Amino acid sequence: MKKVSITFILMLLIGAGFAQDIRFYKKLNAFCEKRLSEFEGIDKGRILILDSIAQSISAHRSLSNKVMVGCETNTRRTQLTSIWLQTALNYYGIYDVFVFSGGNAAQQVNMNVFEQLKKSGFVVEYLEDKAVVSLSKNLSTYMYYSKGLHDAMNPKDNYIGINVCSGKEYFKLNGIENFNLPFENLKFYDKTPSEKYVNTQLNLQISKEMMYLAHKIKQLANVK
Repeated sequence: MKKVSITFILMLLIGAGFAQDIRFYKKLNAFCEKRLSEFEGIDKGRILILDSIAQSISAHRSLSNKVMVGCETNTRRTQLTSIWLQTALNYYGIYDVFVFSGGNAAQQVNMNVFEQLKKSGFVVEYLEDKAVVSLSKNLSTYMYYSKGLHDAMNPKDNYIGINVCSGKEYFKLNGIENFNLPFENLKFYDKTPSEKYVNTQLNLQISKEMMYLAHKIKQLANVK
């Protein structure tokens, strides 16, 4: 029998105690619960960044309840990060923090995003160039589409910024505080034998890290 650390057990108990009152669709709920058992697998350097983001969101929550996720293209990493952070916040019963995303200009959302969401248990309905994403029959639906940072739907300032660009990519956010949380750019894998695998791995990484981030925000709120 594998030895389970005390920290790991405590994390599971804490996670269970923070679980949402309104349950998601059964498959989505199971997917989220699975991510709770994977927090110890998050890179320590990324844990430090996620903890800092959680502290910033918590510290500014009374003044700003908005988070902006940005990168050069608002087509995959920004979409997944914003969707999963909003979902994770709902999971922990945090309904007063709202997540937005943007890029340099509106483009077409990569269809791998919505395919991964459907595999994870979301209900996704398409409306022309937009997608309506549902977490539960009892919660509000969210509309996702590619847009520029300064789109009318996005806050102009007074937000916590999360830049998910990587490598030589560059994107400037104008938030109260801005953080770099890079995810690999998968465009080079498109239309290759590795496409499905790398997109699945990206979805798993982002969902796990956003669940952890929401967990920390909830933890900080309970300490106050």
